Amino acid sequence: MADVVSVQLCAAIDHWNAIRGSLFAPKWDVSILSGLHNALVPYCNVIDTAPAEPPFSYRFFGTGLARMHTFELTNKTTDSVEPEGFRNLCLDQYRMVIEHKAPLVFHNMIPARTAELFRPYTMVRLPLSDDGTRVSNILTVEEARDNPHETWERYRDADG
Repeated sequence: MADVVSVQLCAAIDHWNAIRGSLFAPKWDVSILSGLHNALVPYCNVIDTAPAEPPFSYRFFGTGLARMHTFELTNKTTDSVEPEGFRNLCLDQYRMVIEHKAPLVFHNMIPARTAELFRPYTMVRLPLSDDGTRVSNILTVEEARDNPHETWERYRDADG
């Protein structure tokens, strides 16, 4: 994984490994976020995966993600993710984490606010478990090559 993931995302995976101990996944606790690099926390989200089928509820949706996607998802469900193709991509990735019960790294092209503008993003989706047997939550830590605000400023007037 280290060859395709940044130092900060590797540190997030290391933190997850340290707190899980011998379990397949640690239990969700807000203190998990405090162990991450400060620059990553605004680009994190946590979903509740019970029941095991969508829609899933967002327990936490970072402010950086809210600015980038122009919507806040805390206490909303995956049904609110737009566009539909991106929602389906996210749901497929969540299902993969639930099935594999392991951290998975994804490289995505995420739709931005400007039509036809996509941003390359790398994310790690980390399973969490309340009972030690099933995935009850997923922590996603995302990282872009560019600062999302700078990309938005660069392209916001692209149409005119």
